[in-house]
Amino acid sequence: MRNRFSLLAVPLILAALALGCGDDRHKIGNSTSPSPVDMAITIMGVQGVNSFFPSTATVEKGQLIEWRNTDNQSHDLVSDTGAFATGNVVPGTTSSTLRISRPGTYHYHCTEHPHMVGSIVVTP
Repeated sequence: MRNRFSLLAVPLILAALALGCGDDRHKIGNSTSPSPVDMAITIMGVQGVNSFFPSTATVEKGQLIEWRNTDNQSHDLVSDTGAFATGNVVPGTTSSTLRISRPGTYHYHCTEHPHMVGSIVVTP
């Protein structure tokens, strides 16, 4: 009986440890987002159309999107039509999440570095 309890306890303990050890991929500035994101776009540097990975992100309507700044400069991402703006995303942090509910293609750029461009394709 003692061995059976030990064998059953191990997976439960491992599961509890895994739940307690999350990563910080949902970081928004210095806080943590309660919701998981569906698409994380990486800000890679001031490289024109190669500044974002992926440079064209495809999501379904209503999914959550965020930008992770791995560059050594601050950036802010703004839709070319003004549909959204991330605010300043400093190096090593992640933007607040964005949810787009209308299908379409949304082009965006960094206001500090206007040649940094990307797009989000939202499918129905």
